[in-house]
Amino acid sequence: MKDSGRSALLNTLLLQLLLLLLLLVVPNAIITAAAAAAAAPAAAAAADPVTLTDISLQDFSATTWGESNLGEGHQTLTLGSARQDGYLSSTEEQAAAELQRTIQTSSLGSDIGVAAGRRVLLDGMRADERGLPSREGASMLLHHHTGPLLSEDAASGPPLPVPDLLQAKAIAKQYDLDALHQILDAAEILADFLRPAGMERDVLLLTQQANMIESNVNYMLGLDPVVLQQQQEQQQQQQQQEEEEEEEEEEKDPKLQLQQRQQQQQQQEREEVARQLMYDSTLQLSQLTRAIQASACHVAGQRSIEMMRFESFLNGAYEAALAVMEEQQASSSSSSSSINTKATENVQQELLRFSAAAARETVDVQQARSEMQQLKKKPVNTITEIAAVLKASAAAAEQVHAAAERAVEFVREGMEQLGFLTKDVVVMLEDMQQQAEKLRQFEAAAQGQRPHMTPEELQQLEQAKTAIDAALEELEAIEYIRTWGKK
Repeated sequence: MKDSGRSALLNTLLLQLLLLLLLLVVPNAIITAAAAAAAAPAAAAAADPVTLTDISLQDFSATTWGESNLGEGHQTLTLGSARQDGYLSSTEEQAAAELQRTIQTSSLGSDIGVAAGRRVLLDGMRADERGLPSREGASMLLHHHTGPLLSEDAASGPPLPVPDLLQAKAIAKQYDLDALHQILDAAEILADFLRPAGMERDVLLLTQQANMIESNVNYMLGLDPVVLQQQQEQQQQQQQQEEEEEEEEEEKDPKLQLQQRQQQQQQQEREEVARQLMYDSTLQLSQLTRAIQASACHVAGQRSIEMMRFESFLNGAYEAALAVMEEQQASSSSSSSSINTKATENVQQELLRFSAAAARETVDVQQARSEMQQLKKKPVNTITEIAAVLKASAAAAEQVHAAAERAVEFVREGMEQLGFLTKDVVVMLEDMQQQAEKLRQFEAAAQGQRPHMTPEELQQLEQAKTAIDAALEELEAIEYIRTWGKK
């Protein structure tokens, strides 16, 4: 009996010791496990700063967290408030301090993960007996950052004011659509004028902008002003009640929420159209108009240079015809020579006419280019002014294009007349080319004998080389003129 009693007493003591050990070990194990759970997001964030393992941080981004004071303030606020409440034990404070040291030595991505894990840990300390996070802490993390993130452009400058839809509709009613159509017509002409030079990009952008403006005007004109007034009043009331209804929004009917989102999207679309119509459209058209004017002046200058070259070529052809006629008159002694002289005289008169016509076209191009330069001084602040400038620029571009086309035709006809002067010397031209090639071969062979030549022979060789080069250049020029005249 005594042995059995002693054994029961020992068992009771052992059981009490085990219970005491459990009471001492289990809280430390819980805290250690919680600290490990808090360190896990930190390791994951260090490996991939963008991918967050905690679902409560889906509304955050690494950029917004790092650029704001939320991270630093949130790190100190939670621990401070917990200590003030006297809720944390010494062991819990030690775990929190360990987490704080981890936070201070982490990168940006680790900061986010550690902050999330630490928050879950501290919320877990306030949880119920099942160890679930408190509803208050979870709600704070899920709804702490619900607003949209501003883009870099929006954050760099002040936002445009919310447009008044009724005012935008009034602007649409008074919009000069005739001037807008004149802009589109002028843009088509200017695009054809600038396309050969590859400078039509600004015209295409202007056409796109003008079409968008016309679409916006028609859109605003199609809206009922009574409906707009009602919607604006509803929007103002909705903005006033937005903060009060934020908590109740989750309990609304999904169909009602969908309807409200559709109405809000429609309102935003109308505001965007009104904003473009009131603030953006004319400024962009003005800037594009200035760019188009600069391109048109550049192309007109190139055409003017080409015209002067055409005129110079026709003058040279006329002088060549004069030289041929004088040579024929000096050597004419038969009736056939007299006929050739008469034909050459006719060619000369035609070339003189083409040369004078090309000179007139050159003057026209220069005048049109001067008009383009003067148009750059005119204002382009309104849609009417833009239309007037582009219309005048298009007219000047048409003048330049037409003059250049006529000059090209004169040059083509002049080449045909010049070909008539050279058709009788085709055989002689080919013979001269063959002789020149032979002379080139002789000259190349003579170059090998330069070490054995006297100074006089070397000088004669250089003179022969120069004469052969000049003869070949003249023959190539004549052949080019004769071939181009047949095209």
